[in-house]
Amino acid sequence: QFKRVLLGEAVPPSPRVVNSQKCIRVGGKHNDLADVGTDSYHHTFFEMLGSWSFGDYFKQEACSLAWRLLTTVYHLPPDRLYVTYFAGDNNMGIPPDLETRDIWLQIGVPASHILPFGAADNFWEMGPVGPCGPCTEIHYCRSPDTASAGHLVNAGTEQLIELWNIVFVQYKRLLDGSVVEQLPCHHVDTGMGLERLTATLNNLNSNYDTDLFTPIFATIQQQSGCAPYGGKFSGTGSEVDTGYRIVADHARMAVVTLADGGLPKTCLSIRKVLQRLFRTAEEQFGLGGGAHSKQPWLPALSGSVSDTLSCRYPEIQSKLDTINSILQHELLHYNTARQALEPAWKELVSKEPGLSVLNDRYTRGLISGLNKLLPDIEQARGSHLPLPISIRLNVEFGIPLDIIEEVGGLYSCTINVEDFQQEIKKVKKQKLMSKNAAARSWWSYNLDDISAQLKETKIDTTNRESVYSYQRRKDDCNTIDRNNDRFSTNINTIVNSVNDNSNKFDKSCLYLYEPVDSEIVAIICDGKVVESATPGANVGIVLRDSNFYAAAGGQVSDRGFIEFHNTGNNKESSTTIETSPSETINTIDRNYGFKVEEADEICGYVIHWGELIDQTISSDGTGSESSCTDNIRHRLIRCGELTRSSIDAEHRLACSRHHTATHLLLRAVQHVAGGASSQVASHVASDEFKLEIASYGALDTTALMLAEDRVQEWVAEGGPVTREEMELTAALQIPDMTLLPGSVYPDIVTVVRAQHPDTPAVELCCGTHVLDVAHLQDFVITSVESSVGVGMRRLRAVCGEAATEIRDRGRLVEQELQRKMQAAVERGSTNRSGTSERTADVKWARKTMKQTLPHRIRKKLVHFAEKNPEENSSVETIDANVQATKILLQDLEEIHAGHGEGAVVHFVCSQFGANKKILKGAFNIFEGRSHLVVLHIRGSIRARAVLTQGAIERGGSACDWLAPLQNCFSGTLTQGTDPRSLANFNADNISDDSMATHSSELLHLCRAYISKYDTISEKLQQTNTK
Repeated sequence: QFKRVLLGEAVPPSPRVVNSQKCIRVGGKHNDLADVGTDSYHHTFFEMLGSWSFGDYFKQEACSLAWRLLTTVYHLPPDRLYVTYFAGDNNMGIPPDLETRDIWLQIGVPASHILPFGAADNFWEMGPVGPCGPCTEIHYCRSPDTASAGHLVNAGTEQLIELWNIVFVQYKRLLDGSVVEQLPCHHVDTGMGLERLTATLNNLNSNYDTDLFTPIFATIQQQSGCAPYGGKFSGTGSEVDTGYRIVADHARMAVVTLADGGLPKTCLSIRKVLQRLFRTAEEQFGLGGGAHSKQPWLPALSGSVSDTLSCRYPEIQSKLDTINSILQHELLHYNTARQALEPAWKELVSKEPGLSVLNDRYTRGLISGLNKLLPDIEQARGSHLPLPISIRLNVEFGIPLDIIEEVGGLYSCTINVEDFQQEIKKVKKQKLMSKNAAARSWWSYNLDDISAQLKETKIDTTNRESVYSYQRRKDDCNTIDRNNDRFSTNINTIVNSVNDNSNKFDKSCLYLYEPVDSEIVAIICDGKVVESATPGANVGIVLRDSNFYAAAGGQVSDRGFIEFHNTGNNKESSTTIETSPSETINTIDRNYGFKVEEADEICGYVIHWGELIDQTISSDGTGSESSCTDNIRHRLIRCGELTRSSIDAEHRLACSRHHTATHLLLRAVQHVAGGASSQVASHVASDEFKLEIASYGALDTTALMLAEDRVQEWVAEGGPVTREEMELTAALQIPDMTLLPGSVYPDIVTVVRAQHPDTPAVELCCGTHVLDVAHLQDFVITSVESSVGVGMRRLRAVCGEAATEIRDRGRLVEQELQRKMQAAVERGSTNRSGTSERTADVKWARKTMKQTLPHRIRKKLVHFAEKNPEENSSVETIDANVQATKILLQDLEEIHAGHGEGAVVHFVCSQFGANKKILKGAFNIFEGRSHLVVLHIRGSIRARAVLTQGAIERGGSACDWLAPLQNCFSGTLTQGTDPRSLANFNADNISDDSMATHSSELLHLCRAYISKYDTISEKLQQTNTK
């Protein structure tokens, strides 16, 4: 909350501050989940009481104030209090905190009650980098023998517990992790758990005996009919009491997080806690059932939590209906998963009985992962679990680290968490690089390494103020409409964007984006920071000032052009050139420039990736360009060279429209769906945007089309879109603020507010946006996918003139569809299949679906094309992928039936379809036949080659069959158990144009290869179903 204040980067709100924070601990460094219920003081949710001094008082006053509060105000017996101090650490070079020890002695604490401890217990850190410092802790002794209980401090016993932690923030840990330096100003940060304080002040030995928990225990007893809570931690009856504590604690955590907007679908920690709650409630209290359970125990439980906490957190009571809806849905989800997985789990436990104690037995991938790797885990018993095994359990099977640790513990295996986390980072980075490197060479670079190099140069980070300096123009493109300037008040009149092909006003370019004059401060070539470079496709330029938006917040980066100052042959450095701004503009060399294809922001530096081009600007405004000319090969770009950068205005405006529309669509879904809906992810580009939503409401076709209508109404009405920077704490107080669950926001955030007649869309967002909702011009949803997960929807949509064109096209298609349906009625056909007219109608519908259409029209076409329309299952489906997959698999079945012998080579180009399902379906359809199916769906290629035993015996190989694809697209080739019989090929970022260019040749090469080893079917068509 106050990290920037502690680092001296922000002014504190007051020299002294007190606060209360809701805290969750279910994972990471401070994971108390395994301890909850087994002792008297650990919780997944607790309230932290804090006090702060920002350069005001320090150690003497902090210790004195704490002691006075506990002993004088709260009247705790001084002889029951023990204190600790930092014993020092040679590795960090920090001596013992003897000053704090002496302060406690001066206050009157006996020396026998003052104990030193190392960094593990008495050195506080906010994270791997940042403010830190020694701490002193005050512990409370519950043991009758208070005089000689020092050995119980930090021993994990309930007889002597930590009550208050006082941190002296005086150091800063640096990036290398080993050097600690003094902060210029020293601060105090203290924390004391409300639950522990409440128990202590009431002279109770357990937090669970306080009135924070006893009303919840009473509700559990009332709903279950079991014996009342007895407070036992061991012996007979302790299992039931442990169940009481688990259910009550987890219910508090779930209700609080759900009230704050967290969702189990987007936060696995919440789901994990809920599953433990459900399992404990059923095993210990017989409370189970799904959404239709006769016992409404879940609403009663959440109601009891609300009764105890709503006086302090009123949002719990106001959101209780939504909370209950989510809890009931999660209980049904849990029971469904349990019923599906229970047989496999029982079979696994019958082989390995020791696994029966695992808590998270229904975790996704756990059963299959254990079935596959248990022999390797067993082999490592009593030693270190090999890193490749733990990585495979996580990456291949999706098992979280804490469960891997739990499994390892059952076999006495230890796991080096730090090594595991570093290796996971490497795996993710390698996966990302291999996915993207084929399209952009710079994506293969180590950005952390580049960041470190840039910091070593000591250059200032990039000034990015001009990124958000833009405004609307009037119909006269040379006139600026300053009344619509909502994002910036300091705009010049330089017109940057004109239509390259015509002087006619282009309605798609409503905005002016000013060019920015700057200079090159760093150059990256082949992943290294250099002083100069001969430009190529792998060059990056860092400018002092940039108007390029770097990819962030789900939005792609700007693209554009950087022009250089004319320095002749560039044999001399341009660092010493001194010109006025007007001279700089006049001497820009327009014959050469740098075409920016992408921009990245790394630790404050904006890197412009691209290539040098030779640009000839004709008198009519059109341009042509060629790269890698002789002049370009010999022309160096150098640090210090003066530049002018211009962004692609149409690209930026399209992205801005789509980003604003993303906010509006999410708000519209939340309005119409009911229940709880939250954004999971988004991708904003110039051609479309994708919004992935998790919802517990009714997110069917009707709801989504109502959401589309709502956005269109808002666009018609219009309303200002504003952007404002503020402290995170202030932003969180804004009503109806939309947050992305699981996101970590900086201390200073940007609030984007899109006004419209209903509740405004308010989000924390770093992206670019239009200045008015009306500037979206039009809006349409083009597809809906539900295959991304249960209760999840991925929506694709388009704004602007492209949306109008799509909607116009949809109206024409709908008119033709109505005509065909009416004709079928007039023919008196009750069963439309089997007639020549019906066959023609189906072909028309399938051909029409190749076009980009409004989703509601596509849905009607798919229903119309069904062979058995009386089966209304297709009427209910809303997933464009499901629909397209079904049609594509029908095509494969027709190919198999029509040409029943020989190998098959089949190419599919589509905008929709589920890759895995199609390839799996092809494997089953063409069983016993050699086949190669190549899918090009939404820019990604997925291909599978399968050879018969006869083809293999004649020398064929599935890997070799895929070689033409590998040579053409440089993707990833993966082999099956026998690479001769089965192999897969993956490649991403393959454009439609690139696929169209190479498909005929690839088809020929693949046919030629398999013809050597197998007879070949004549049915080798290329499908373009969308």
